[in-house]
Amino acid sequence: MVFAFARRRRAFTLVELLVVIAIIGILIALLLPAVQAAREAARRSQCTNNLKQYGVAIHNYIDVYKVFPMSGTNWGADGGALGWQPRILPFTEQKQLWDQLNFSNILAMSAGNTSTNICMEFVQIEGNSARARKARIPYARCPSDTYIDVWWESATDGLFLPSYGGSLGSQRTPSNNAACQPYLPFALKPTDHGNSTDPNDISGIFGRLLFTTANKPAYVTDGLSNTIMVGEILALCNDHTPDSNDPFWEYNGAGNAHASTIVPMNDMTTCHSWDGTGLAGAQADSLASNPPCFSWDNWNYSWGFRSKHPAGCNFLMADGSSRFLGQNINHVTYQRLGGKADGFSIGENLGAGTQ
Repeated sequence: MVFAFARRRRAFTLVELLVVIAIIGILIALLLPAVQAAREAARRSQCTNNLKQYGVAIHNYIDVYKVFPMSGTNWGADGGALGWQPRILPFTEQKQLWDQLNFSNILAMSAGNTSTNICMEFVQIEGNSARARKARIPYARCPSDTYIDVWWESATDGLFLPSYGGSLGSQRTPSNNAACQPYLPFALKPTDHGNSTDPNDISGIFGRLLFTTANKPAYVTDGLSNTIMVGEILALCNDHTPDSNDPFWEYNGAGNAHASTIVPMNDMTTCHSWDGTGLAGAQADSLASNPPCFSWDNWNYSWGFRSKHPAGCNFLMADGSSRFLGQNINHVTYQRLGGKADGFSIGENLGAGTQ
């Protein structure tokens, strides 16, 4: 009887099982944020590497042409409305895509057709009717940008959505609604939306109409390392993404020169509603500084740099270095980083690291 009692196994009680389950739950809860943080750190690192590819390509372009990549050439022979983003394709690992582009239809149509999407409407790849504007460009997407990467206009035709845009700098960007433009007083350059062919009228590096007189490194008198050149965007928070605008390919697209430092970083006001998967409605409103101004055409909000990283965005400076800037950066300092020739000293303490 004693031997049988010694071999009897005691089962766990319900209380003990609940305690073990609770402990496991606590451990998972403690571990999950660390895992998520590690994953985001990896995504941010890849995002930084993407910007460095931009830096190498842009500087190689400058070595050849002595100017920053242009947006548009006044409907000229090499594609007319082609933005600066596709112009650097030959200097990246996407030269094969560039070599497949067929510009012949553009030349035939450009003289009598003023449609803003003429450029990518007729460019074809692989010898068929596939449009280049839906081609996915790997380095142009940040892995933290979990929004759709192609805006499908039909079952066969879409627009590739980049995660990076050229900096217009601290430019005046009035909204369609006069009650939705609180940041206009911060603008270092008064030309509305950068609508000028003169680089002196543009605060930053890129302008959608800089094809008559191209921007040059010599014009960046504040120093290349102190001037934002490219930064993160969420294309579907900008009105120059859908319908007739090709955000990556066209001079008038969201990825070319439709991001200004005038609006504070990561303001999600104009991310309120759109077709697709991602930020919308109440979620966007919770991150918006002024929810009633959610309309895309409130450009004083929509033309801003924003990302899915917590608390900031990655930027490429004009010297090719990259920085992660915190979204709580002093707004005046942010404007000065956007301006290429404002004459202001920004100091050493930017609240950001150079990578």
